[in-house]
Amino acid sequence: MCKTRWVERHTRYETFYELYTLICECLEAILAPHDYPEMYTSWQGVWDAESRTQAQWLLSSLVSFQTITALLIAKNCLESVRPIATKLQKRELDIFQAYQMIDDTKESISVLRKDIEEEYEVWFEDSCNRVSAPRVPRSAKHRPNAHRASTTLQSPSRTTC
Repeated sequence: MCKTRWVERHTRYETFYELYTLICECLEAILAPHDYPEMYTSWQGVWDAESRTQAQWLLSSLVSFQTITALLIAKNCLESVRPIATKLQKRELDIFQAYQMIDDTKESISVLRKDIEEEYEVWFEDSCNRVSAPRVPRSAKHRPNAHRASTTLQSPSRTTC
């Protein structure tokens, strides 16, 4: 990652957020390959102990409520800065337009700060949905008890889901 590519720093949060479920599923497939036979059709090898240990460590840290919440807050807060970062990174820069975009960015951040309770409630619910989403192996999703892993959401005023 180049230090001067500011937009890429914003984009990586968005990309990671979009791929979050697939990343967790891949780590689960490393830990339990027999639950994901379609992923292992062309490769018949076995993951070594170090790879499985690292996959377990990564998965447990990724599914923690703190990690998910931090990711969502960083992604959502930086979203208002992305347009000005994109503009400032280009060679052709209209200084008047840049100042206008800075004013727009300041305004959007001000609105975000003013409505942070409502915004955080949405972010909290999204975090809880990601934490409580049942991770059922594809081979088990048609079983009658596959839905038991899901949990219910609590009020955003609570500290945990």
